[in-house]
Amino acid sequence: MVIAFCVDEKMIQHLLVCIHSIIDTNSDENLEFYVLNKDITEKSKLLVNENLSELAVSVHFINVYKERYANLMVSKYITIEAYFRISLADLLPRRINRVIYLDCDIILLGSLKPLWHIELNGFKLAAVAELFNYRNLELGFNKDVKYFNSGVLVIDLSVWRSEQISNQIFDYLEMHPEKIKFHDQDALNAVLVNKWLELPEIYNYTVPYIDRSRKSKNDLNFKPELPVVMHFNQSFKAWHYKSRHPYKGLYYKYLKRTPF
Repeated sequence: MVIAFCVDEKMIQHLLVCIHSIIDTNSDENLEFYVLNKDITEKSKLLVNENLSELAVSVHFINVYKERYANLMVSKYITIEAYFRISLADLLPRRINRVIYLDCDIILLGSLKPLWHIELNGFKLAAVAELFNYRNLELGFNKDVKYFNSGVLVIDLSVWRSEQISNQIFDYLEMHPEKIKFHDQDALNAVLVNKWLELPEIYNYTVPYIDRSRKSKNDLNFKPELPVVMHFNQSFKAWHYKSRHPYKGLYYKYLKRTPF
């Protein structure tokens, strides 16, 4: 099973937490991790590899030259690394024909095996739709067209290579900068309209799904139906001091296995 991340130096702690949760919930899999980055220090790379050295997994760091991404929109919370996922088909070894991409602000509660073996049936990727589907209209889509969250993706790399999908997405970013609000996610959705397979929400359980599942806004101990992938998206991060995320404790469980 091949899993990829796009990470900067500041996210190393969360990367390790995520990897430990993957190892815990996918112990019967051969796990191969790729970390796309532009500035992770050799010290941090060593720290990651030493922390995982006894767990029979491999971690490969791929340095990305940022020139191609230099003029793309970034923000306080979304760095240039977010766009690297667009280039997975070009940056990963050619022998790899499928990858699961994960944001690193994620904790696993179950196996990724169903995602790894899912039949894409010609779709370019698989993803979970956003609960609130307003960006479709803002991007000029029909109201029935769904918009996916790019934090969890199952990508058919062979199709991306043969159809040069990465180039199509970069072309969209260059031609329509005025339409971009949510960075690479907008461009992915725009280029791949009706070309992606919708996954059940349990594979990218974001904050809006938690809010929908709460019995009451005041019932902070209520936990939603057990997800497989818990995504601490938006500003609702488990590691924030005042966070009241219902899965905050799980994050700290895995944090104890890291040097942080």
